[in-house]
Amino acid sequence: MTRIPTAAAILATVMAVASAQEATTQPAGDEAAEPQAPAEAAPELDTSDPVIKKVIFLTRALGDPRWRHRDNVARELGHIGPKAASAIGALIASASDKDWRLRRECILALRKIDPDGGKSAEVFAAALQDKDQWVRIAAAEAAGQTGNVQAALVVLLKAARDQSRSVRLEAILAIGRIGPPARTAAKTLNDESRAERSTIIRKAAEWALRRIGAGHMLAEE
Repeated sequence: MTRIPTAAAILATVMAVASAQEATTQPAGDEAAEPQAPAEAAPELDTSDPVIKKVIFLTRALGDPRWRHRDNVARELGHIGPKAASAIGALIASASDKDWRLRRECILALRKIDPDGGKSAEVFAAALQDKDQWVRIAAAEAAGQTGNVQAALVVLLKAARDQSRSVRLEAILAIGRIGPPARTAAKTLNDESRAERSTIIRKAAEWALRRIGAGHMLAEE
C-alpha cells in the first residue's frame, strides 16, 4: 500500500531541494559572474528573517510538477498570512492552474495573505466563474472581505444566483458579513430570497438582511 506523505514531510522535502538548488547555482572563483538576486528575493525583503526565507522557498515550490506538493505549498503560504505578501503574484498565477484543488488553495491563501483584496480582488471575482463549485465557494467567502464593497457586491449578488446551492449560500452569507455597508444590495437580496426555493438559503437571506440593516423588509412581506 502506497503511503501518502504528510504536509510536513512534503514541506521539508521542498525546502531541502530548494536549498540544494540554491547551493549548486552559486558561482565560484574570479571567473564567476556577479550573482543576481532571484525574483522572489527582492531587495526590500529581509532574507535573514527565517519566515521570509521560507516564503521564498515556498514560492519557488509552487512550480513543482506534483499537484499534491503545490497544494500543500499554497496552504502553507496561507498559514503564514500577510508576511507572505511577496508570494501574491505566484499565487495569483497558480489560481488559474488546471487542478481545481490548487486553484481553491490559492484563493484560500490569498484571502489570508491579502485580506482586504488590494491585489487579489479581481482574482476572487474571476474565480466566482470557475467551473468547480468548491473554487467558487472559496471565492465568494474571499470576495466578501475585500475593501471595495460595491465591487464585491456586484460579484456576490451574481453568485447569489449560482446554479450551486452551496455557492448561493456562501455568497449570501458573505453579503451579510459585510454588514451595513452592503445595504445597497438589500432590495436585490430580498427579491432573490423570495424567489429562492431552498429554505436554508431563504433563512440565510433573512439573516443577511438583518445584518445589513434591512430587516424591516421582512416585516413588509
